[in-house]
Parts: sequence; C-alpha cells; structure tokens
Amino acid sequence: MLSILSTPRKFQDVLVYDMEWIPGTLEIRLVGIYDGKYGYRAYASVKLFLEYELTSRNRGRLFYAHAGGLADVQFVLEAVIQVNREYPGTYQVHASFSGSSAIIVHVSRGKNSWHFVDSYWLLRDKLKNIGISIGLLKGGIAEKDDPDEDGLTDTEFDRRLALKREWFRSTPINELRDYNEQDCLILYKAIYQFQLALLEMGGQLQMTLASCAMNLFRRKYLSNDIETCYEVNDFAKESYIASRVEVFQSSVQDANYYDINSSFPYAMTQPCPGEYIGCTDSIPTKDSIIYITDALVEVPEATITPLPYRHESGRVFFPFGKWRSHFTNIDIELLQKEGGRILKVYETQMFHPFHDLREYATDIYNKRKAATDDFTSLVYKLLLNSLYGKFAESAKKTSLRIDPDEIRPSYEMLFPGAFLETHMVPVPHVHVPISAHITAMARRTLFNFMSSCCDFHYCDTDGFSTSEVLSTGKELGDLKLEKQIINGYFAAPKVYGIEGKELNKKSGEWENKNHYKAKGFSRMTASRFLKVIEGEYIEYERMSRIRERFRKGLFNPHEAIIKKRLKIGKIIPKRFTYPDGYTRPWHVDEIK
Repeated sequence: MLSILSTPRKFQDVLVYDMEWIPGTLEIRLVGIYDGKYGYRAYASVKLFLEYELTSRNRGRLFYAHAGGLADVQFVLEAVIQVNREYPGTYQVHASFSGSSAIIVHVSRGKNSWHFVDSYWLLRDKLKNIGISIGLLKGGIAEKDDPDEDGLTDTEFDRRLALKREWFRSTPINELRDYNEQDCLILYKAIYQFQLALLEMGGQLQMTLASCAMNLFRRKYLSNDIETCYEVNDFAKESYIASRVEVFQSSVQDANYYDINSSFPYAMTQPCPGEYIGCTDSIPTKDSIIYITDALVEVPEATITPLPYRHESGRVFFPFGKWRSHFTNIDIELLQKEGGRILKVYETQMFHPFHDLREYATDIYNKRKAATDDFTSLVYKLLLNSLYGKFAESAKKTSLRIDPDEIRPSYEMLFPGAFLETHMVPVPHVHVPISAHITAMARRTLFNFMSSCCDFHYCDTDGFSTSEVLSTGKELGDLKLEKQIINGYFAAPKVYGIEGKELNKKSGEWENKNHYKAKGFSRMTASRFLKVIEGEYIEYERMSRIRERFRKGLFNPHEAIIKKRLKIGKIIPKRFTYPDGYTRPWHVDEIK
C-alpha cells in the first residue's frame, strides 16, 4: 500500500564523524566527531572513538560521514571485529549495501544501537561544494593545489596528489585537528539545515535522500492511499527503462549541448498511473486510462527511433524492426506518431490517472526558483530528482552481518563471524508503474526535442548535442544551454571529451572549461582519456571495497592499485557505426 503518512514527525538526533589517515599505510591519525549537544571532540584511534561514543547517551543516533560507506566505515568494522575477537559477542553489525558502498551500518550492543550512514547518499555533492553553498570553506591544502579539479594534465594531477598525500602524512596534529573540525562542522551544518528545510516543508529527515523525498511526498502531497500488488509491479518492471544514452556522431565541432530543465520532475507534472483498474487484451481507447501493455510492435527505420529494446544482457538499445515487450501508453503513442504499428496485444493492465506528483514537482520547483541561497536551491534540486526511482525500489537486498545472534541457512560465511545475506524485504511504497511512466515521458521529451533538430551528435538521459541554436527558458521542461562545444569526441555512451565553454552562474560569463568523462574511471585527464579510448589500461589507487576484502577473509582497510580499460570493440555499440563516425540504429535482428 502506497499510503499517507500521518505519524508524528520528529527531529532526528544527528552526529557527524570524519577520519584522517596516512595515505598508503592507512594509519589513523585522528577521528573527529561533532554534534549540536557536545560540540567537537577528537580521538587518537578508532577503538577510543567506539569506546567513548558508542554509549547509552548516543543510543539510536545517526552517525553521518561523507562518502563514509566507501572508506571511514571500513575502519569502524575493523575495530568492531577486533573488539569482538578479544571480547566475543560485544557488538553485532547489520550493514546494508548499494553497489560497493555500505550506505547504512547498524551497530548494536545489548539494548543499545547506533547507525552509521553515508551522507553522500543524502547530499550528493562534494563536501567542498556543500561547504561553499552554506558559506564555509574547507581547510587543508590551498585551492590552487586541489587535485580534484577538472581539466588537469597528468603531470599537474600527480604533483597535486603527491602534495595532498604528504600534507596528510606530515601536518602537525593540531593543524590536522583544525582541518578535521572544519570538515565536521560543514557536514553537520548542512545536514542540520537540510533537516530544518524538510520539517518546514512537512517532511522529516531520513537516512537517505530518496527516503526523505518519499517521506515528504507521502506526508504532504499524497491525497489518497493507492493499493499496490506484486503481480502488477512485476508486470510493469519490463517497461521500466530509465534513460537514453547514444552516440549518433563521434566527432563534432562548434556545437551546443542542451539540458532539459528538471526532465524527470517535468514528467511528473503529467498524469501518472494510480489505482489499478484491471486487465484486457486490447489497447484502451479512452484518453483518461493509463496503461502498460505486453505487445508485439513494429518500429520503422529512422535516424532516431522511438522505442527501447532491452537485450538479454540487460543493455538497452533503440533499434527498428519487430519485437515483443512491455510498453507504457507513452511509448505506444510515440510509436504510432512516428509511423510504427502494434501487431498484436497479449495483455494490457490499466490504471486510473493520478495527479499528486504534479503538485510535488511544481511546488518544489517554484520553491527552488525563489530560493535566495545556494544551499536551499541545492536541497530543492535534490528532492526533485530523487523521488521517481523510489517507486521502483527493489525488494532484493544484500546485507553484511557480523556476529549475529543466530546463523540462518541463507547466510554465506565470508570468514568466521562475518556473513553475507541476500534476501527479500517488504517495500510497501513500491508502485513500479509510476516509475515506468515517468521515465517513458522523460524519454519522449528528449526524443521530441532531438527529432525537431536537423542534426544531433550525442544524448545522455536529459541532454543532447546539436549544431543548432535552440530556444531556452527557465520553466520545467524548457531547454537550457549547458555547454558550448568547440571540439568534442563522443567515443561511447558516457565516454567523451569536450573542449569548450561553460556558463559561470555567478558572473554570467562563458568561461573555457574542458570535460573528460569515462564512466567507471575516476580522475579523468586529457591524456588519460586518450589512453582509455585507445583501449589502454589505466592505473589508479582506491580503497578496496568492503565485500572484496571480506570475501578474501580480510577485514582491515586496504588501498589497492586498480588497472582498468574500456572494452571498446569487445561489446556491441548502441548503434551501428560507419567508418566516418556516423551511425544508424540497429535492426533488432542484428542484436538479438
């Protein structure tokens, strides 16, 4: 049941923590913690941190660390395991993962429990940028020596990285303490302000951003309960395809890259699937009925084709030809508009229209436009974009358990005392038809903008490159000019290099700004980008992931040297590519 929430709201008791260690050896230099009750304090070891902070006075509190699910929490787990080996059964741990990040880690001792949460899943931006938005600057190395800046040469990046590593190794402890305190203060004030904004809007702070958005929607904007059901959700999953990312032309000069203003929130302003009506073996003729259909369709050949096809590998293509799949009414209407045909309908599930998401999207977007400071604007932006996917949240979860009270048959032992469990949990707010419908509308909006142009080179979810100059605006669903491309090379979806200009929002001036991106590769530079697209291995250091270490029977944090390369030529591209860099869509039989 997607139901209205009416339980009393409460102010969440939050702490933030941050650890400083020597790169390479991973020796902890200090652990800092900050909250509104006791201010800032620091410890010389993680063991002392646990001893003095995991107490009854902090029972039930949320301990946030920025990107802590990848790094800081590893030191917490190491200390917990060491304590348990010395004093068996002291702590129990239940950790929830998203990808390689342990986003929520519950630590219990008797009747007391504490919750370690990755704040990057609440405020998805660099801590440096969050600090600027609330008027607090990070300390540490000078801005001119920040290795995380875009567009550096390899030599300059290596110089800055070495300088940063040396700073963490040799900085006097008092200076390091001041740096750590400032980081803790930035994160605490940001979460505090975020919580106040949520309470003022009618919601309350949850552990993750998506949960905050769903909680707010169900408390303030949902007008009636909507019954949900596993069979309907399972049927709708086949039509839930999130985005369109394609290369149409690899090399471009003198082009413009446009984004759609809040593309998914704009889709939310249209009627969405609400209460379930029933099923039929035809396409409904009433405009007021929203539906998802299992059908055999025929898509005509064109430069840009309208419908997604999910390959058995899970990859999504936009081919032409005949195939059977599940489609929303948005997909079917676009297919027919573009001259395609429905050859056979096997089953159609129908829904009454549902308008509550429109109020959520328009209200928060108007608040964002009226915001007078950067942080408030960021809060509204995050809430706008994080709700729609929550309606399709998977019930399949992966958990790590350390020294549980009982060992279940479903547990996979990683090493004595540590277990991995994959299990199903009830997720009552799931109504997949909503997510499927919203993403279909966002794809249609992108398709309509692109198909109105004479040429286009690349698209990615809610933006595209074209040589044309298009009208822009500030309302939901309008275009905005994001980048001016002087030279661009689009090698593959989410793999591109752009030399161009970007608008400085504060000065209003266009500034030279180069972008190099290769999904799955961090810290991209121009020369590293060239190596990636030529298929060479890229080497970099990162923290080993928790599950990687635990599967090897190891629990101490570790920095690993990773070697990766892009498998261009090893997997079929999204479109057939001619020798001159131009492309065409595949016929579906070519990729089946």
